[in-house]
Amino acid sequence: MRAPSSSEIAGLDRAAADTYGIPLTTLMEHAGRRSAQAALVVLGRRPGRVAVLAGKGNNGGDGFVAGRILRDLDIPVTAVLVSPAADYSGEAGRTLAEALAAGVEVRAASEVALG
Repeated sequence: MRAPSSSEIAGLDRAAADTYGIPLTTLMEHAGRRSAQAALVVLGRRPGRVAVLAGKGNNGGDGFVAGRILRDLDIPVTAVLVSPAADYSGEAGRTLAEALAAGVEVRAASEVALG
């Protein structure tokens, strides 16, 4: 199975909005919710800190939604921004603000130590 490119995904998002009237906000909320559910399956009975790597586009927005949902379940979440926070706009910026309001820790990728 071939993974779609980011431009193909953007086209599918536009088609869902234009053809079926599904707002981007709804698509992002559903994608984030399913991602959070997948994280819970992986965590199983071992809840721990979750890191969300978030770009400045809609997939980053999906990640912020997932982080917000996990944080609402009292799971510690850190969102790692791959771009400066000021670059997050539109739906990604909105969901970043909601994640911050929910208590998701946000850090720049350059601040995160690996290892």
